[in-house]
Formats: sequence, C-alpha cells, structure tokens
Amino acid sequence: MPKTAGTSLVKLLNKKYRAQHIAYIHGNDAQALNRAVAEGKKFIHGHFTFKMLPEVPADFFKITLLRDPVHRVIS
Repeated sequence: MPKTAGTSLVKLLNKKYRAQHIAYIHGNDAQALNRAVAEGKKFIHGHFTFKMLPEVPADFFKITLLRDPVHRVIS
C-alpha cells in the first residue's frame, strides 16, 4: 500500500545500520528470514504478511505501517 511512510522509515534505518546488517525479504519467504537471522542481520525489512511473525525472533523490535483506507482513496 503506497504512502505509509515505509520508504522514509527504511531510509532512516539504512543510515543507522551498515549494509552487511540489513536484509530485505519479499513475500512470505520463511527460509530467507531464517537465513537473515542466522547471518546476524539486525535490520530485516520487506513486504510479508502477519503469518511470518512467528518466524521473527522474540527479541526483535517489530514495526507495521498501516494507512487508513478512506484517507488513501481520498489522497
């Protein structure tokens, strides 16, 4: 969903973490997520559904960005 500030947040976090500590996961790819965790990635981002949450280690900070669908249509 466009215009949820996701790009701005990713840019900010990309400044905080070095490239070797960042992983991008597209889709519900549990193997890619588990591999990123095993490699010690500190910032994992992407587009995946809530069903991936059990794959994320408990000590990771999780952020979800949502946008009001009515405001999205209006804009």
